[in-house]
Amino acid sequence: MKQGQPSVLTITNGITLTSKIPSKKKNGPYGEKDLYGNSYYGQLGLLVNLSNKVSLKVAYNYLNFSKTKYFQYTQFDNLLDSVSHFPWGYINNYHLAPTVYSPAIPYQVRQQELHLEIRYCFGKWFQGLNLRFIFVKGQL
Repeated sequence: MKQGQPSVLTITNGITLTSKIPSKKKNGPYGEKDLYGNSYYGQLGLLVNLSNKVSLKVAYNYLNFSKTKYFQYTQFDNLLDSVSHFPWGYINNYHLAPTVYSPAIPYQVRQQELHLEIRYCFGKWFQGLNLRFIFVKGQL
């Protein structure tokens, strides 16, 4: 293969589609769960031999996934049952009524990565320099 020409070109990707919703179990006063939703991964890479001893690799990765954070908590409210009257005053009779709340917070995360790598050979030893630039963005 000639020097300076691409020797390896890689392209990979993957898609996952999910729509799982947790059941709302009333098994405790508090709970939380992370669920993954749809996700996509893509990668494009290029390896070029600059000489017999030097090669350059450039790669771009993209990751996009959705997640949902589910919380469950219980709030106990005092509810008035009755009022007992006595000659000296009265007593309010309450009971605790539990209310279970299950809010969901969906969010999405995107990550992009640029990878640069230079490999060079000195005799029997390989040396390399790697640079990675990672950009992450999330939104609710």
